[in-house]
Amino acid sequence: MGKFDEETYGYLSVKEYFADLINAGCFGGEAVVSAGDLEELTGRTQAETEGKGRRSTYRDLRMRLRDGTSFVLLAVENQASIDWEIPVRFMCYDAAEYKKQLDELHRKKRQRREEIGLKRSHWAEKMGAGDRLHPVYTVCFYHGEGEWNGPKSLKEVMDFGEDAERWEKRFGDYPITVINAEDAEVAKNCRTELKQFLEVMSARRDREKLSKLLQNKAYENLSLETSRIIAVMANVPEFLENEEKYKNQEREGYNMCQAMDELREEFRAEGRAEGRAEGRAETSLACIQNLMETMQLSLEQAMNALRIPEDSRPRLKQLLCK
Repeated sequence: MGKFDEETYGYLSVKEYFADLINAGCFGGEAVVSAGDLEELTGRTQAETEGKGRRSTYRDLRMRLRDGTSFVLLAVENQASIDWEIPVRFMCYDAAEYKKQLDELHRKKRQRREEIGLKRSHWAEKMGAGDRLHPVYTVCFYHGEGEWNGPKSLKEVMDFGEDAERWEKRFGDYPITVINAEDAEVAKNCRTELKQFLEVMSARRDREKLSKLLQNKAYENLSLETSRIIAVMANVPEFLENEEKYKNQEREGYNMCQAMDELREEFRAEGRAEGRAEGRAETSLACIQNLMETMQLSLEQAMNALRIPEDSRPRLKQLLCK
């Protein structure tokens, strides 16, 4: 698991943010899932892949949502890139969850029979007409670049052959839910600081947009968890190296606006340096062209005459050839 995946796993482990992600991404912002009804499940569900390179894979984050005397199981998988195997992978994860429930059902039935002195019976321990499993919902949290253009159902990765219409309508599809971290509508529907996190996600590759966004007062007093994940995502090492420096003295949170002010100054310094470099390049180009025209020198001769450094010559040649 990469650094960002680790940070996201830790961040979404906070029940308020987990609930907000499900509500915003699956229910349009309706408060269907309450943080107070969530219970994080320890350990990760394991699903084994078969074949020569057999290995175990683990789903990322699991929460149990209590609903009266019953519950549903919610799982979030972090995804940084398009994966065309994801419908099959999610099926394996969910099947492993249902298998765990069946194993527990068998265990309880066996225990009850032992308590009343009955012999073990394979068939008596199996699921009966009155037994029920708890539903499992797996969500893909995609934080890669751009839109998700991978499959959103098992049907999309099927080859139904020449008689596709006949077979496709009888196919038991397996749809998946994808929440795109850069979806502005999802961020808009958030009710917690997850909103600020997702807003920064959508601006992370645009310095100007990111700089403008982090001038918003909403970023002046964020929790440490939100501040940290924003610092990792937006590459603000100053915050990660000295968190206390950015603590809001008047309130309890942390001031990411201050951290970004310093980063903006770095951006401006880089811009000034780039501007000076471009200015020098333009001057050099003018001198080179002048020597080539007035003294009939070759490009190499002109650069030798002006003592242009070797490491600057490829860039100047590229500009002259435009």
